[in-house]
Amino acid sequence: MDGKSHDELHKWLHPHLELVDALSAADSKEAANKIIIQLSDSYKIYNQFFQ
Repeated sequence: MDGKSHDELHKWLHPHLELVDALSAADSKEAANKIIIQLSDSYKIYNQFFQ
């Protein structure tokens, strides 16, 4: 992947990986569930723009 699509992937990937890190550090089930919802939304965005 090159060019603009590569750049756009990284715009999505970095915040997504931050959510993954936050999930691994979650200190309660409730906190983890909130992050899981955000990850789900992130995947929806990914699927909207990438195949």
